[in-house]
Amino acid sequence: MHESVAPYEPKSGLWSKDDSQLKIYLEEGRTGIADLVKRAGTTRYAAEPHNIIFLKDDEARDINRIKLLLATGHKAVAVGYARLYSPRWVRFKSGVIAPDEGFLFGIGDKPYGLAAAKAIRPRLIEEVVSGEVPLRLTQPERPDLYVGHAVTVVGYTADGFIIKNSWGRDWGMKGYAIVSFDYHRLFCDEALAVKEPSILVTPGIAGRNPPLYLKSCPMGTGANSVLRLSLFGPREGGLADIRRPQFEVYEQDPSGNRGRLVEFPPPNAVGQAGNGFPVEVLRGRSPAGGIRARQYWVQVLVGAPNELGGRVVTFPNVTWSNNEYLGQ
Repeated sequence: MHESVAPYEPKSGLWSKDDSQLKIYLEEGRTGIADLVKRAGTTRYAAEPHNIIFLKDDEARDINRIKLLLATGHKAVAVGYARLYSPRWVRFKSGVIAPDEGFLFGIGDKPYGLAAAKAIRPRLIEEVVSGEVPLRLTQPERPDLYVGHAVTVVGYTADGFIIKNSWGRDWGMKGYAIVSFDYHRLFCDEALAVKEPSILVTPGIAGRNPPLYLKSCPMGTGANSVLRLSLFGPREGGLADIRRPQFEVYEQDPSGNRGRLVEFPPPNAVGQAGNGFPVEVLRGRSPAGGIRARQYWVQVLVGAPNELGGRVVTFPNVTWSNNEYLGQ
C-alpha cells in the first residue's frame, strides 16, 4: 500500500503561511493508528481482517514481536507512541531518538537523566513500565509539548527501530529516524501490522476493447480459504463499458496450456462493477504449507452493450498469491 495512493494530508488546506512548523507538527502529531486505518479505507486499497494483527500495551512494546512481524512478510508496522517530547522530534536530524531529552527518572527522592538512571537501576525500563520507577517531565508546566504520535516501523538496527514519519523528506534522515528500543518499550501503546492489502478497483472510463488486468488476492485459511479475483482497466481504472464478465478457472498444465475446468463462478459474486466484478474461487484449495507453485489459467468472457458475443480474455500463470496479470 504505497503512500501515493493514501497521502498523509490530515489538515491539508487548513494551515496558513503564518503557522509555525512546531504548531503544525503538534496538531498533526495527534493522528493515531485508527486514523491511518480510516484513511486507507478511502482509497482503492483495503486491509482485510484476516490480514491485520493489532497489538496493545505489553504486546505492542514487545521488541521481539515487532521484529518477528517484520521478518515474516509484514512490510511495515504502524505504532502509536503515547508520549513524545515534541521539541526533540521537531529538531531531529540524525542519530537515535531516545528518552534522554524531555524526561527524568525518579530514583529515591532524586531525578536522574537516562544514562545515570540506567547505571543505578540496570532494569530501569522494565521498572518504569511496571510503575516501580516514576517517569517525570522536564517541563511539567508545558504539557502541550508532550503529545502522542503514530509512525511506521519499517526495519531495525542494533540501536533501535527504523521508523518512517509523516512529516516529509525534510524531516530527520530524509523522512526517517531511528527510535531506540528503550523509547519503544517506554511509550509504545499500540501496534498495527498489515500482511497484505486487498486491491479494490474503482469505476472509471474505458474505451473500446481496452487492455484488461486481473488482480488476485488470497483470503482466509484452511477450509475457509478463497482466492479473490477482480478486473481493472488501464492505469488501474474501472470498466465502465463492461456489464457481465463471466469467469472460468482452469488448471494449467506444465507446458503452460489450459487444462481441465475447475471453477465456473457466477458474475458479481461478491461485489459490483465499481470494485472490478470480484469473484471468489477455489474455496478451501489453498496450497498446503503456503506453497504457491500450482498455476491456473483464468478465462473471462467480457460482454459489452454494443458488442455481439463480447470477447474472451485469458490470464495464464495465475497463482495463489497477491498479484496482477495482463490479459491476452
